[in-house]
Amino acid sequence: MAGVRGVGASAAGPAGKPLQQRGRLHTIFDPMHEHLRHRILGWWARLISRRPRWVLFVAIAAAVASIAVAISHWEFQSNRNDLISPDLEWNQRFIDWQTNFPGSGDLIVVVDTCGPDGRPTDQAAQRARAFVDELGPRLNRENEHIQRAVWGFDPAQVRPRAMRLLPMQQFEQRLRRMRQAEPLLTSPTPQDLIHRTVAELQQQAGGAIDEADAAASLHHLTRFIDAAANSLAAEPDQPIDFAAMAANPSDATTWNYLASRNNRLLFIRITPWKEQGALSALGGAIKTIRGAIADVSLRHPGVEVGLTGNEVMEADETAAAMRDSMLGSIVAAVLITLLLVSAFHSWRVPLLLMVALLVGIAWTFGYLTVAVGHLQIISVVFTVILLGLGVAFGIHLASRFELVRHAYPDTSAGFADALRDTFEHVGPAVVTGAITTAAAFCMTLLTDFKGVAEMGLIAAAGIILCLISMFSVFPALLRIYKRRHRHLVKMEHRLFHFFEERWISPFTRRPKTTLLVIGLLSAASLLAITRLRFDYDLLKLQPRGVDSIEWQRRIAEDGGESIWFGVSVAADFNEARRRAVRFMQKDTVASVGGVGLLFPRDEQRKIELVRATRQKIGDALNQALHDNANGLPSPEPDLINALQNIRGTLALRTMAGGTIPATIAMELDQLGRAIDRVLSIAAGLSPAQREIRLGRLRDQYQRFRAQTA
Repeated sequence: MAGVRGVGASAAGPAGKPLQQRGRLHTIFDPMHEHLRHRILGWWARLISRRPRWVLFVAIAAAVASIAVAISHWEFQSNRNDLISPDLEWNQRFIDWQTNFPGSGDLIVVVDTCGPDGRPTDQAAQRARAFVDELGPRLNRENEHIQRAVWGFDPAQVRPRAMRLLPMQQFEQRLRRMRQAEPLLTSPTPQDLIHRTVAELQQQAGGAIDEADAAASLHHLTRFIDAAANSLAAEPDQPIDFAAMAANPSDATTWNYLASRNNRLLFIRITPWKEQGALSALGGAIKTIRGAIADVSLRHPGVEVGLTGNEVMEADETAAAMRDSMLGSIVAAVLITLLLVSAFHSWRVPLLLMVALLVGIAWTFGYLTVAVGHLQIISVVFTVILLGLGVAFGIHLASRFELVRHAYPDTSAGFADALRDTFEHVGPAVVTGAITTAAAFCMTLLTDFKGVAEMGLIAAAGIILCLISMFSVFPALLRIYKRRHRHLVKMEHRLFHFFEERWISPFTRRPKTTLLVIGLLSAASLLAITRLRFDYDLLKLQPRGVDSIEWQRRIAEDGGESIWFGVSVAADFNEARRRAVRFMQKDTVASVGGVGLLFPRDEQRKIELVRATRQKIGDALNQALHDNANGLPSPEPDLINALQNIRGTLALRTMAGGTIPATIAMELDQLGRAIDRVLSIAAGLSPAQREIRLGRLRDQYQRFRAQTA
């Protein structure tokens, strides 16, 4: 046969007869028993050879229908709890908790109070609070996607008894401010308060002075006198919030922000509306929140802020999984194609193989849409699995076909005989391998891990569908697009040669050495297994660079919060209390929430501190309550006279033997300027105006005292 080249090239003889060339014997059909499987495979080879276009038409129509069904009905299941069987007892309890206790699906906006360099500054904290104060109300106006947004609470709306739920340090600070209010409670008039405060400072000057307490007392007195000056300067019909001006800055705080334990991170907790029937039930809410964050960030540059929460992480996981799965599938397909091109020394057969494989994957999409209805974070990788396993079926068929095709004429009958030879020789092994692999994947159906079971079911069906495609679409494509056979080129004559014997021969020439090395490596591997541990940190499974996941890490690392929690649902209040006590006694429990908050671990100690504080200021509190109930006559002497007496006798400056600490000296200067301002304002008023405004000041003072009591 002119122009024939390569290994085993020969002139074609009668079908079924051996051909001989160059001293070698080639058998078209090996002697074998005509089993049913061989007859079926032979019949299938002849059908494809005669009707390749009909086979392709049916296959492509099924692929188009599968893709259409997938696009219209397929969805992605992002809820990680759906990966677990709902029949498990502990999962039923979890689902019951999620159903009956709202808030488990809330989204969290996290704002860092530190600057870009991670250092805490007052300016950075103030910018963070301003950001939260603007973003919170903005989110509450987004009624279409957001039910409510909570970023703090007004302490005035909280019952005083709830103070015992504070951490011990904050609890002691609150009691200290209560004790500092004793002069106010025992002073029925403004001038009494001034005289009492000055007297206490003078008394402290005679002994060991507490610099911090003295400076605090002077500062509070200065604020009170400044508030009095503002009241005297205001017109009678001008509203004045005397209580806000006179109160301590820490007491005047009208808003407590939701914050981490170390107060570095501020939180906005958002309850979203879920969109029924959408691919992502919270997609609209997440988009709205991130849009609002971006808009507000334009007016607050330098504030680090992000959105997180289980639902956000799952949505971001979904997007990352879809993107990475698609990218991984494309990269895998390209690399497989390049490897096949180099191995077959041709581009046509590898491309036909990949087309047949993609048709099988398209069928799999239709199957999973009908049988399962969705993909999830685990089963989304099925395309990469099928690319790796499905192409192996085609490689076996193509290799055998390329090996025997040269022995048959370039006619339809020759193609059919070569295809029959291929199917009968490698077909049973390929089918057996596919079935056993699919059966192995089907074993995942026995697990309670629903996510793995679904992945196994999809992969098993996909393997069988790719097998069918390789036995139908691939040979049909060969029949149409590769009518004439290009004979094999010797390995040594190929441009790329990856399968030289010299790479394998060292192992076969020294079998004992090879087995010894393999044994040592196996022993080392067995030793390494003993050091293998299960890592329960699910954050390590999350993709890097995803904003919501990075902020989840920052909550744990920068905010000092634990992102892991357990839920215990009790049947009644008494059982909840007993469980809370037991949980608080465990070293592995950092904090107890919910009903457990009503029973803090240090509750007894806090009760003792409250009783001690009550005993210290009890008389003053009773006096204030009595005065408020019975009212007081206009007091004498006049406030102005009291301030003049204090201003004229600045003996306070000689406290502690004439040595005044710098902090106290600064507060004394502030106090002197405040008194001068009151006296200057009073001097500019007529006697009638002064009497009216002093009367208003006394009324404002009484209301301020009543609020404090």
